[in-house]
Parts: sequence; C-alpha cells; structure tokens
Amino acid sequence: MYSYKRKDSLSESMPGLPKLILRVLISLILAFAFSFFLKSFVIYPHRITDSSMFPSFKKKDLLFFSPIIRKHSINYGDVLAIRAPNQNSSFIGRVIGLPGDKLSMKRKKIYRNGKPLTEKGIFHSDEKRNFPPDLSNRDSFRDLSLKENEYFVLCDNRDECMDSRDFGSIGPEAIQGKLIW
Repeated sequence: MYSYKRKDSLSESMPGLPKLILRVLISLILAFAFSFFLKSFVIYPHRITDSSMFPSFKKKDLLFFSPIIRKHSINYGDVLAIRAPNQNSSFIGRVIGLPGDKLSMKRKKIYRNGKPLTEKGIFHSDEKRNFPPDLSNRDSFRDLSLKENEYFVLCDNRDECMDSRDFGSIGPEAIQGKLIW
C-alpha cells in the first residue's frame, strides 16, 4: 500500500519556492540597477511638456538624451537638457553661443561675433511687439561675451520660454544631457 506523509509547511510542499523567490528578487534588483546605469550614464528619455521648443518639438514628443557629454562635442545647434540655475527644474534649449563668442540680440535677431545668424525652425508668437533691453531680454540684449566653459542656449519658441536670456550663460555642470534622438 502507498504511504502518505503529510507536509506541514509551504516550503515542504513546494521545495523550489525559496529558490524561485530568490531568483525573482535578484532579477528585480538587476533590472533596477541596469535601468539606473542606463539613465545615469548612457541614455534617458524626456517627454516635452510645453511649447518652448515648438516648432522643432511638440508637446508630448519623446526625446532621448545622453548624459555622456564632452566639452568639445557641444556645437552650435545642439539641443541640450539643462538644469535651471537656482531651481529644481530642467529646460531644453538649443546652443547659440560657445565659449569665446560675443552675442547680442536686436529686435529678435541674434548676432554672433557681429554677424546676424540665419536660423531655421525658430518661432515668434509675438512678431509685432519688441521689448527694449531695459525692460526685458526677450527681444533684445546688449553685447555678452562668453567666457571659457560658458554656453548660451535659447528655446526655439523665443517669445514663450525661459532660457539663457533669463538665467544667463550656463556652465558644463548644468548640462544634463545632449539630444541623440
């Protein structure tokens, strides 16, 4: 006749359960560590929440940035994710000025090293109104010389955003990532 032995505990009735739990926990820890590594050192996503980079990027667009940035790899026109000075927020802007550049803005037109920039994809929601530089830096600002390790970034939607015209030039420590896709 068959003998029957009663199992009193769950681990006795399912001998592989502790190994399964351990495997699941290790898998979750590894997945979390891998995700943290990717976001910190390789690539991270950023969803556009406003119209500051319109028309280049629209609300809800998903962009991917790389936090691996070398000073010599930042060029005119690059889109950067930047930590706003003295704030807990970030913004996205396009590089207009590099170290050593002299910038000015007159009636919504950017001048770099004395020459007007030809820019594509720039949007002005308020074409008619021009604020004088004494009132606001939105449409005009006086000569600005960028020092070593200083960058000047502007949003594409120039009339409805906060960028280097408000915060001033940014240093490499404020740059969180460079757009890769």
